[in-house]
Amino acid sequence: MSEATPSTPFGDPIDRQGIYEIEASTDFWNRKPQLQLIYAAAMDERISPWGLLAAVMAHRLSHVPPTVVLVKANGKEGPSLASGTSLNTFVGLVAPPGGGKSVTFRLASELMPPKDIPLADGTGQGIVKAMAERKKITKDDEGKTLDNPYMVTRFHRHSLTLHAPEVTTLNAEFAREGSKTGGMMRSLWVGETVGMTNADSERNAVLPANMARLCGIWGVQPRNATAIMAQADDGTPQRFLWVPVRDRRRNHPEFLTNVSAPPPNTTFPFPVFGTTPPGIAMGSSLPLELRDDDPLPDPTWVHWSTDMEATVAANANAFDELMDAYEDYDELPPEVEAETNRLTMAAHLLLMRIKLAASLGFLW
Repeated sequence: MSEATPSTPFGDPIDRQGIYEIEASTDFWNRKPQLQLIYAAAMDERISPWGLLAAVMAHRLSHVPPTVVLVKANGKEGPSLASGTSLNTFVGLVAPPGGGKSVTFRLASELMPPKDIPLADGTGQGIVKAMAERKKITKDDEGKTLDNPYMVTRFHRHSLTLHAPEVTTLNAEFAREGSKTGGMMRSLWVGETVGMTNADSERNAVLPANMARLCGIWGVQPRNATAIMAQADDGTPQRFLWVPVRDRRRNHPEFLTNVSAPPPNTTFPFPVFGTTPPGIAMGSSLPLELRDDDPLPDPTWVHWSTDMEATVAANANAFDELMDAYEDYDELPPEVEAETNRLTMAAHLLLMRIKLAASLGFLW
């Protein structure tokens, strides 16, 4: 970055040439037929294959039940569904007006339709209400008053896909004083219990841990996400996968000739989760109503690779060693604070990479 460019907590930016170099060194788009299909479709519509890939992955994930979760931070399975980390995803399609965001939405839906009709943008509270509501049950099936009323969570759905061509609404919500949207979105990304309890029963809603699959895709103009970026200390922008929409590689024929055409009849088969039938794996067996004392459904665990475990552990050890001489509330020397910020950002990046590895696997 030049001296005129302010520093960011995200490290050095990657430019167009950097993306091309990654593609060339890894032969990424030739790794699987599905990637070749996505690349060919993007080139035909003159949009970025990376933006299309991110949208297709989000759509595929909408079909995967929320009970499919990552193992705990130590790489081990937990005792219950609440111990896992959600695979929920937030995608930011970055482009100026007219840069191809709408085309990306449409083409992704052609290649991989989302599980249900996508909804437009909304607040954190609105998203939770679209998924479930809280009700107090005071009568039995015969209409008789219960001696011991109880609360239930009634699910309208377990999977929700958002298509928001503009990030303006979400950005404004993040900027609004007193808004809980930022915290709720961060909790939904990792699968924590999220919701609100209010004196107005019509506004009550709670989503138990890892019972909601949220796949959000927002169109983002480069200069129109200031409030989201301002929440870097809270971890909000780190939970977004930022991908380009506009692609200019047609000016570079050498990049166009390196990807083979996909084999005929290439499709995106539904991922197999052990011996679970596809209909059940897609969530048809998930309860539509949960009492507060009901157990959560059994999880399906997604494990990390050995390299993932080692890398995550190394980052955690580096943070512990750095902070060994300080308490959490100490005022840190500038160089130590900068390094803690870097390691914290790296931890977010590693979790994002693990999520992406699972989502890529689900494509084939």
